[in-house]
Amino acid sequence: MSLAESGSTERSRIPTTGMRGGLGRILLTAFLVLAILPLSAVTWYSTQRERYDIQREITAKLVSVSAMMETQVHRWVEHRTRAISLLAALPATQ
Repeated sequence: MSLAESGSTERSRIPTTGMRGGLGRILLTAFLVLAILPLSAVTWYSTQRERYDIQREITAKLVSVSAMMETQVHRWVEHRTRAISLLAALPATQ
C-alpha cells in the first residue's frame, strides 16, 4: 500500500459534522419548534382577529341597511294609509 492510498482511506474514516444525528438533530428540531410554534400562534391570532373585524363590519353594514329599509317601509305604510283614508273619505266608496 502506498502513502497516497493510505491517506485516502484515512480521509474517508474522518467523522463529519453533518445533520445526521445527535446535536444536529436536536438543534434542527429545536429551531423548527421555536420557529413553527410562534408562527402558528401569530397566524391563529391574526386569523381570529380578522374574522372578528369582518364580522363587526358586516354587522354594522346590516344594521345600516335594516334602518334604511325600516324607514322605507314606514314611508310606504304611511303613503298607503293616506291613500286608503282618501278613498274612504270619498262619497262613492262610503
